[in-house]
Amino acid sequence: MDTRFAKDGASGPVLVSVLDDDDAVRNLVLIMLGRMGCSATGFSRGEDLLAACAADFPDLVVLDIQVADGMGGLDCLRALRAAGYVAPAIAMTGLAGSGGQYPEGGEFSAVVGKPFTMNELESAIRSVLGGEGSHG
Repeated sequence: MDTRFAKDGASGPVLVSVLDDDDAVRNLVLIMLGRMGCSATGFSRGEDLLAACAADFPDLVVLDIQVADGMGGLDCLRALRAAGYVAPAIAMTGLAGSGGQYPEGGEFSAVVGKPFTMNELESAIRSVLGGEGSHG
């Protein structure tokens, strides 16, 4: 297994929570993160991600902005921040590059436009983690 990302100064992989209501996209992102050495958990609704984070926050969240059923990424991030989450957040959106405004507005650490490659996701993660914990 490739371990490109690990917690800086701590043992174990970077813990990532992923929100996307599209099963295929969510599963693909989970596979990508696993290949990067991250430990990732997927959620189809923001409410479910928030409930899972009640006991312990992840090191990074990757959130789809538009979710058909339930809380989307921006509202989810706002709720996480209100609960004390201070770690980076990456937005996934189909609006990026389409001429529409993307919802980063200073609230997200990075934005990746769908569709994106593993290299693009890895670059976004590297940029928000500051290269710390990188192994390659």
